[in-house]
Amino acid sequence: MTINTQTDSHEFDRIISTTSPGLLAKLTPNLPEDYLSQLKKLKSMGAVVLILSLKHALTNKHYWINLPKADGFPFLILAEHTNFINPKHYGGDHIVYCGDYLEADHPYFEMTKEELYAKFLPFLSKFNSDFNESWLKDSWLFKELYAQPVPFVNHSQNIPPLKTPMEGLFWASMSHVYPWDRGTNYAVEIGRRVAREAVNEI
Repeated sequence: MTINTQTDSHEFDRIISTTSPGLLAKLTPNLPEDYLSQLKKLKSMGAVVLILSLKHALTNKHYWINLPKADGFPFLILAEHTNFINPKHYGGDHIVYCGDYLEADHPYFEMTKEELYAKFLPFLSKFNSDFNESWLKDSWLFKELYAQPVPFVNHSQNIPPLKTPMEGLFWASMSHVYPWDRGTNYAVEIGRRVAREAVNEI
């Protein structure tokens, strides 16, 4: 199988793709229509995560807090990572994740880090009334459109095979771990399974 890049081309006996269904469909438009239609039936939600490095602990030893969006919180979860892993591993900083699962067309995907921080900041004082902006040392924003597969009725019948109809191309993704949810154990399992299939084809 040949992969063409902007500057070169490379030949491979087998290729294992671990992209999202949408990206695979975009990269391989010559796949048979029935396989492409299976890819397009797979639904997912994206994720937006703002990570904050703080001078002080935000919560009283809480690691993960699920938040009621109906009460006006602008994000779904708050996780204080350094209540799980000691802050000494982060130079004494306290690491807080503010995250949300969202539809791909949600405005958050178009917002800058500064815009999201301004939106999220007022709510941090609900976890600690002493919090103020001077606590912030640094921040990072991550966005991913393919973060959480959403299975519907008969999902198992809509999952395309690991071996695609394109010669030498295999595909394994989060959508393949059904009926389980995302997780490292399941990623390792599906990785081993697709690798076995690819090797057995040689």
